[in-house]
Amino acid sequence: MASIAQTELNPNSECGEFFKNPEFKDLCSKCFLNKYSDNDDNFDIILKLLGNKRKYSKNYLDELTKNRSLPNNHFLWAALKHMFETGAVIEGNNFIDWVEFLESKTIYRGII
Repeated sequence: MASIAQTELNPNSECGEFFKNPEFKDLCSKCFLNKYSDNDDNFDIILKLLGNKRKYSKNYLDELTKNRSLPNNHFLWAALKHMFETGAVIEGNNFIDWVEFLESKTIYRGII
């Protein structure tokens, strides 16, 4: 993972939005796909390069996520659904307050 970490503050890929990576011919993954998108093999190359950097198994991450995500029958899930149905989610700080409550008052860290 250290080879991907960047210490620079300015993106230096062709797009000027992301950082280049030597494994992607000194392009970011987006520029690499745009430049070499003649076939789907390049997408497979990116997945393989990123997949080789994984530290945890998919099963471990699935279990970790499942245990920390808000259950569908929780009152906060119902409140979030109601906020979206009524449009209250975009009023004031309703959504931010909901997230802060989720993080500070429950053991859950997100939704799936």
